[in-house]
Amino acid sequence: MAPITSLPSEVLLDIFHCVGNNWTYPERDANADIIHIRQVNRRWRVLGQDVPLTNFWIDVDEVTQSLWKLARSLLHDVSIAAQIEEIWVRWSRRKADYPETFTKRWKWKREDRERIKFYRGELATYISSATFDAILEGVNSEALLPFIFCFTTNLKDLRLGRVEALLVARVWFANGAGAQDIRESLGPGLDEEVFKYIEDEVDGEEYIYDCDDRPDDFYQTDIFFAKHMPPEAEEEGALWLHVNMGTPGNYLPGLRKVTHLENRYTEHQFFLSDLSGWSAKYIAPLLLLPSLETLEIECHATIGGRRNKLHYPLYIPFEPYRGLKSKVKQLNLIDGRMRLEDYDAIASITESLEHLQIYHSDVHNELSDKDLAYIATSFRLYNERTLALNRIFINDLPGTGMEGVE
Repeated sequence: MAPITSLPSEVLLDIFHCVGNNWTYPERDANADIIHIRQVNRRWRVLGQDVPLTNFWIDVDEVTQSLWKLARSLLHDVSIAAQIEEIWVRWSRRKADYPETFTKRWKWKREDRERIKFYRGELATYISSATFDAILEGVNSEALLPFIFCFTTNLKDLRLGRVEALLVARVWFANGAGAQDIRESLGPGLDEEVFKYIEDEVDGEEYIYDCDDRPDDFYQTDIFFAKHMPPEAEEEGALWLHVNMGTPGNYLPGLRKVTHLENRYTEHQFFLSDLSGWSAKYIAPLLLLPSLETLEIECHATIGGRRNKLHYPLYIPFEPYRGLKSKVKQLNLIDGRMRLEDYDAIASITESLEHLQIYHSDVHNELSDKDLAYIATSFRLYNERTLALNRIFINDLPGTGMEGVE
């Protein structure tokens, strides 16, 4: 039987197009296959460039290391990214009691490190040095997102999925061995005292932690290498993407044409009493993305959080954006943990809303019907030309059914 490499170019191209069209949710990412095809040899690379890569699944920390492989391809051919119009993100973080999820540390080749060194200088206005450090460490593949979004210049639709902000699912919920295996999978670097503590207190039993018993540097390492996470991750649920996405006038190039964006958060972390979700202060730079029309966010917060550090009104982090107005037409705020003044701050940077949907179901900060009417009135005030009462829905109650809203 003749090898596939001997097939005529026309036949190979037909096969490649069939592969590229096999894009179904959520099991398969055909575009990743096309990238692999382009890496076989020079002839396949040329033919593969005729197959458009418009839709893409990105798997964070998935065991086959597909995101690292994508980044390696981009290091040597960034033109791939310019074809992408839609990205969906899946989160496959390591889980302490599931060894099959312990993704190994990625190892860069020497030529890859040289390219990363080049881009560290080339992209310094967009991506922090700490982010490139995390990329070089090869542990947290989420650090690659800001790098990728420097080149997805035709991206229109970005769905971040249910974000798992932490590098490893909370180890103290493990019901079996896990800490030692995680250490072996990630390699050296984590403080030995902290690991000894984890192994003594967690492995083999369900663990209910006592903050007073933790090592002094427990929070700084958060069990797993603080250097792999942005400093804002623990208190604010922030990603490297959040802290690098930029501000008006200096957004990541790959975010400037995005018209639809979804940023959710893992519910099981949000609803724990000591966790806050992700910080609502990142709503402002998201709302002000230059081409954004639809924004859906979930599990955002200004109150709660570990050691009660998220007790600030939004007008403080929103201050730099005073006077700027969002072009967003549809805004969905789901399961937020905020106060009235926070909703008012968000409303103040909108002026083009045509549809508003809010679900405020936080049992830690319940709002009355009068409060919900106040929120509706605030958004109407700032969007009086575009936002009709029958296009406002708060906890499924339409604006037309709220007393005192005009």
